[in-house]
Amino acid sequence: MTTELINPCGEFAHQEAPLSARPGLAAGATVGLFCNSKQNADTLLDNVERLLSKRHDGLRFVRFEKQASVPANFTSGFLEECDVVVAALAD
Repeated sequence: MTTELINPCGEFAHQEAPLSARPGLAAGATVGLFCNSKQNADTLLDNVERLLSKRHDGLRFVRFEKQASVPANFTSGFLEECDVVVAALAD
């Protein structure tokens, strides 16, 4: 008897792509921290904030949180005041 192992994920191709350009973090830059309310997402962002604060002087942090089961509704104010945004989509 022969056994055939089938991968349920199907076939996929891997394509190399360059990373997007990363903006610098100058003093006074505002970093948005976005959390989707899943377990440990806030813990991840707390650590990101702590590490970025150690490496870059004068950063300002703002937080945006959404409930896990609803789409994000970013206000224009949040998006306009942030120079960069870090999203934690933990599960």
